[in-house]
Amino acid sequence: MKYTNQSLIEYCNENNIQLINNYKDQKINRESYIDGNCINENCCNTFNKNFRQLLKTGAYCNSCMKELSSNKIKESNVKYDNDMLIEFCNENNILLNEDYTNQFVNRDTVIDGICLDNECKNTFRKPFRQLLHLFTFQMPTLWGRHL
Repeated sequence: MKYTNQSLIEYCNENNIQLINNYKDQKINRESYIDGNCINENCCNTFNKNFRQLLKTGAYCNSCMKELSSNKIKESNVKYDNDMLIEFCNENNILLNEDYTNQFVNRDTVIDGICLDNECKNTFRKPFRQLLHLFTFQMPTLWGRHL
């Protein structure tokens, strides 16, 4: 995407965002700061974000962003434990190099394993949360040196 005045106007029109300033005669790029009204219907605050962040997180003020983030965390309700690790490894064809049954496992536990995919067979050492994140987004090279 090009970060221009036109793309800003289009994005705001498509997402019902009301800007506070007129950016028509300003040179806009991805780092340009944009001021506008928060799009949460129960909020009267404003936001001030660079264009890139506006596209990434939406036209929410700081208070609404904190509330949205908090709600998202509560809704995800991911419980990082041994059962989840075993289920995750079984579903994703992963062999563990260590026995984690008698260890306390949480999101920061570093997992040591081998990818059993026919085309891979690489070893890895990653925090549990990072493994889940990688598989969530289905990256093409999960265990290679690109991580």
